[in-house]
Amino acid sequence: MPSEPVRRVWSVAELNSALRDLLENSLTPLWITGEVGNRTLHRSGHVYLTLKDAKAQIRAVWFSGLQACRRMNLREGDKVEAFGSVSLYEPRGDCQFYVRKLQPCGVGDLQYR
Repeated sequence: MPSEPVRRVWSVAELNSALRDLLENSLTPLWITGEVGNRTLHRSGHVYLTLKDAKAQIRAVWFSGLQACRRMNLREGDKVEAFGSVSLYEPRGDCQFYVRKLQPCGVGDLQYR
């Protein structure tokens, strides 16, 4: 009679680490477009926001983006194109987009729905 396969039980930390590696190694840096929501300008110089469209959203962080954000007068509801990479913030298990460049593309449609 065949033996039962070895059962591996993962910790949450191990799973999140594996998911982060998978995301970072399978998706190269890319451009995405979306509307800005939940924008927070932090005194550390970082900008935290949500990028969204009519069907989905993703959390995003723009490290040291505060000055650029102020120069472009970035507001909630603005449509943008963002270049960066996708990863997983392991402590919370949140998928996140790390912004490297961001350019405004006008006013988004979602704020009028």
